[in-house]
Amino acid sequence: MPPVDQTPQSVIRYLTRLLCALADHSPKGELRIKQSHLNELAGEGSERALFETFDAKSREVVLQFRPKSLATYLIEEPQCPSTPQTIPMSQTTIPPTLPKATVKPPLTDEQLARAENQIHRLKVARAIKNQRAQSSNPLEGIL
Repeated sequence: MPPVDQTPQSVIRYLTRLLCALADHSPKGELRIKQSHLNELAGEGSERALFETFDAKSREVVLQFRPKSLATYLIEEPQCPSTPQTIPMSQTTIPPTLPKATVKPPLTDEQLARAENQIHRLKVARAIKNQRAQSSNPLEGIL
């Protein structure tokens, strides 16, 4: 992984470690780079840069030399198990069942008549109360 400390000495040590790892894993234990290729890179200017990423699956550092203007977006995938997992029944929560609704028989004609009479009496009582409240202070609306 890249150094946390970005001082030039830390970066040089990190790049040296990367070169040592590449040389160590090559068939002859060495890296060979043609001088003409180095000259080409030096003459290009700053249009390309060395990018480093980490491949988590293979656990490898990936170095790429590509244009600086190339946009790079980090997309983090959610960590999903590779195999389906079963949840034991003791860990699952079962929602409580709702009580069954009680079914009432429809009201009889007599019960409906009593309910209508009671509603009518309540409406009349409210109207009388409102009328008395208005008539108790007749000058309230004028002043």
